[in-house]
Amino acid sequence: METEATAYLAVVADPDRCLTMLNKYPLAKAVLVQYNTSLPSSAAVERLFSVGVQIATAKRNQLSNSNFEKLLLLKANEMTV
Repeated sequence: METEATAYLAVVADPDRCLTMLNKYPLAKAVLVQYNTSLPSSAAVERLFSVGVQIATAKRNQLSNSNFEKLLLLKANEMTV
């Protein structure tokens, strides 16, 4: 990886600034894809918040954080089955 990173940094004067230039550097491309990939949508997070509202009711205001998290995960996993 070190030699590939050095080669990548050495081509700063390379006029090719497209992402296709990463095909020359497969390890750098793999790292970019792994750490620079965004989530496709926020739907899963929105579902989690809507489930959280159903659990955090006035009658359950004494729940500890750990119990709330357990109930939230149980309910969210139940919905995906």
